[in-house]
Amino acid sequence: MRRPALLCVVLIAAFVADAVAASAVSPGGPPAGAYRLSEPDGGFTVNKKRTSVSGLHFSFENGLTPTATCSSTKLPAAKITASISKKLRISAAHRGGYTTSIVGRSTPKTSNGISPIPATFKLSTGGTVKGSLYLAWNYDGPKAGSGGFIVGDCSFYPNLKKR
Repeated sequence: MRRPALLCVVLIAAFVADAVAASAVSPGGPPAGAYRLSEPDGGFTVNKKRTSVSGLHFSFENGLTPTATCSSTKLPAAKITASISKKLRISAAHRGGYTTSIVGRSTPKTSNGISPIPATFKLSTGGTVKGSLYLAWNYDGPKAGSGGFIVGDCSFYPNLKKR
């Protein structure tokens, strides 16, 4: 009579072990390490705890970068390097039953579920420009994603990819 009880205990222990293993590998953020931005060229780093982004920087040529949309010429026409020195917090956005990692505000009622956060960009030409940004990792592959930057009156929508 003791064998069925022992079998039940072993099965429960196996289910608990599987649940613990599954929770240990569930995504808690994008993979740590360096990421590359394309158009505009640049990059950033995700910390080891996968909770923040630092070292965000990118370069563009006003009027010459194909993905840039500028409504006026408030920025110099030369090549511009913009950066943000503060750390940016990674959070989660929920949309259509999926969850993804973002830098921005989760706003489920918007078309993509993300609202940009305000940012001040330091320019290599001197001074700062106010703007906003967001980064979003893909639902199906957290090593890639997309973003949106508004620097002054220019807007960019780069792709991001883990190096």
